[in-house]
Amino acid sequence: ASSVRTASSSSASSSVSLFATVERTELKAPSDIPMDDVPGLFDKYVQKTYGRYPLTIVSGKGCVLTDDTGKEYLDFVAGISTCALGHANKELIDAVTNQISTVHHVSNL
Repeated sequence: ASSVRTASSSSASSSVSLFATVERTELKAPSDIPMDDVPGLFDKYVQKTYGRYPLTIVSGKGCVLTDDTGKEYLDFVAGISTCALGHANKELIDAVTNQISTVHHVSNL
């Protein structure tokens, strides 16, 4: 822990301790993550910024999504960014794979 000296309005000094704890987590391949408790993992690691539906999407092709029980859904959210190109779009996969194998990101800072 480190400390910082601060002066109050009466010229007296006090010491404030500044510290943080960080949970160390090993990175895992998606295939190593147990799928039996996806909702529990979600609740533990994802910020609750907006409501979620109680389903786990495991794959998609075109505009069809499939959940972990095999039920299929039509994806009507194509208006968000590249979702309009469909899921598992071969041309998009090829373009992204080509780009990521060349250069990922170059900062403009």
